[in-house]
Amino acid sequence: MGFKVVTTYSDFISACSDFYYGKNFKDLPDDIKERLNAYYDGCECVDGEGCNPDNVWVNSFQEWTLEETLVDNLDVISLQEFRELKGNGVISAWVDENIEQIESAISELGYEFLGRDGIESWYLLQ
Repeated sequence: MGFKVVTTYSDFISACSDFYYGKNFKDLPDDIKERLNAYYDGCECVDGEGCNPDNVWVNSFQEWTLEETLVDNLDVISLQEFRELKGNGVISAWVDENIEQIESAISELGYEFLGRDGIESWYLLQ
């Protein structure tokens, strides 16, 4: 027979400080933390599964660079096109014009798009 403790937190991010890897979520941009809170709202974490912040950090949460997002993982443009857009200083405008296509491609791969920090950091849940 075991001993079980159930703790209730106000939101996902509040729980993260009690976890070894999960505490890294506290360093994310505020809008990403808000999206994580909304995504896990009402979730019950049982025996370290599912929404356990350590499990989420290690097995589900991902941060992609802009190049990883557009070229490597989504294949929405070629590396040559990426370099040309970046070299010409228009990559940010291109992303803004094509954000729906990018978000759709992320979703089609089975990821939950949490948002981005500027143009270089893209946050997702697998």
